[in-house]
Amino acid sequence: MIEKFVKSIVRWRPFALFALALLGLALRLYGLNWDQSNSFHPDERQILFHVTALSWPGSLAQFLDPANSPLNPHFFAYGSFPLQGGLL
Repeated sequence: MIEKFVKSIVRWRPFALFALALLGLALRLYGLNWDQSNSFHPDERQILFHVTALSWPGSLAQFLDPANSPLNPHFFAYGSFPLQGGLL
């Protein structure tokens, strides 16, 4: 009796796992269009705004002045790598 019960539990576990994974995927993909195809995710949009403000310095003095250098994004919430990488 117990063996039959255990075998029935073992039989439906893969289906339950698949159903949970499918439900998780559906919940993850629902509402994925954050900006109605107008722009990026809010985090990516913030990075985009700061990358477009970056430019190459016009002189060596401007390059060496960290407060006024156009390569300084004055925004470091995500580090400087995504910003500088977007400039290239």
